[in-house]
Amino acid sequence: MDGKVIVDEGRFRGTLGLPSVDTYAALEMIETAYAQFRISMPDEESDEAGVPRGCLFKALASKDLPDEDLLQSEYRSVARARLELTVLILALNGSLDWDSASLAGKWFWQSPRYKELVLLKEWFN
Repeated sequence: MDGKVIVDEGRFRGTLGLPSVDTYAALEMIETAYAQFRISMPDEESDEAGVPRGCLFKALASKDLPDEDLLQSEYRSVARARLELTVLILALNGSLDWDSASLAGKWFWQSPRYKELVLLKEWFN
């Protein structure tokens, strides 16, 4: 980009606005982004259950959202982009390390707070 190498042999060079952190902190950042996505306001990109087409993450349907969340949340397509970019950037900058103590030997990670939030190891290989 503009004469600079961004990805070299599968490794990202730079920060893209998110610092490289340990795996535990990265998973917390993903949970935070997911919490915002989960209560986001469905938009034209969402199906009748409120889940964007082709999305790997599940959000609440509009009928399950409290009125306060509907009034204060952002559009689901924006929250989805933020969540997916958070996962992508943390994977590219090495923060999601499947050899770390929190992920070693596992083929998936499931959030302790949001059981429907699952990351598969194969997404990062």
